[in-house]
Amino acid sequence: MIRVGLVDRHPVVLLGLERALESADEISVTDAGAIPELLDLKRVDVVLMEACPGSDGPCFSSIEALSRSVHVVVYSGDCDAADVEQCIRAGAVAHVSKNSALECFAETVRGAASGKSRKNPDSSERGGTSLSSRERAVLRLIADGLTHAQIARRLSISTNTVNTYIKRIRAKLNLGNKADLTRAALRVAPSPE
Repeated sequence: MIRVGLVDRHPVVLLGLERALESADEISVTDAGAIPELLDLKRVDVVLMEACPGSDGPCFSSIEALSRSVHVVVYSGDCDAADVEQCIRAGAVAHVSKNSALECFAETVRGAASGKSRKNPDSSERGGTSLSSRERAVLRLIADGLTHAQIARRLSISTNTVNTYIKRIRAKLNLGNKADLTRAALRVAPSPE
């Protein structure tokens, strides 16, 4: 059983996450609250916490402190990629979008507990979830509405290579379906002006 601690400043969000995670196999919420430092880390394997920085949200130092003892997974809605990347640099092992399906939260928690983060394994050398220039180019073309085959032709690479880049992008940015990928493409890699 994976023991999860939840951190969010909104009680209704805590209750919703608790109910959603408790309905998933192998997951039990053992602690929840608004202040990360008050969690009983002896009872927790993974901390799932809100990622958005600012005066109201948990700060990066809290993520850093928690990550010394447990796996930290952050979630966000409106945070930009730079904020998520800073959370990863502070010690979070994965990020999940608030817009993701509930199963994606459970899957990310399971991955964190098993030591398999949703980041690219060598991403620590490049500072978190940073995309390579080629991955950004692929993401930019997705934002422009191109198909995988069109991207392959435009970049003079094979469709299999495009698929590989997309798998890496999904892993680095913790994306699930095509809609998540498209939203990230529009947010992270807008077309140059």
